[in-house]
Amino acid sequence: MRSPLNLEEKSFDLSEWVAVCGDNLDMVRFKVPGKEEMIMLPFFGHVFVGFETVEDSRWFEFACSDLSDFRAPAFKCPAHWTLAKILGTLKVFGSIGDAKRNGWDRLSEQGWEDHKVRVAKRPGVLTVVTPTDLIKIPGRWEECERD
Repeated sequence: MRSPLNLEEKSFDLSEWVAVCGDNLDMVRFKVPGKEEMIMLPFFGHVFVGFETVEDSRWFEFACSDLSDFRAPAFKCPAHWTLAKILGTLKVFGSIGDAKRNGWDRLSEQGWEDHKVRVAKRPGVLTVVTPTDLIKIPGRWEECERD
């Protein structure tokens, strides 16, 4: 399993990575909000938010299980980080303040969220994964295995 980069320890210039990759980015389907339309966009990576709050590490391993299917980077950060802090640390915006002014000053929702972002003047998808309250319950992994 490929390990996500810890954004608390090191920032990452996603725009530099996108520029270096050029046209060699994986493409994913993205549902346009408010429409039934699906479009293909470059995939910029996964961000795993708040998995330190889950006692059973198997949930994080499960969430990371498809990372090898993508060339895009993967990151992790604590539960209290807002989307603005994530995007500022990834240098999608010039600063965290710029990200806040552009409407990203909120926590991620539980589950999987695909966000359309513009990096190095290219639109693409950044997937944010936040554990649900259900998987934070001790013994929940075993319950799911029985189902």
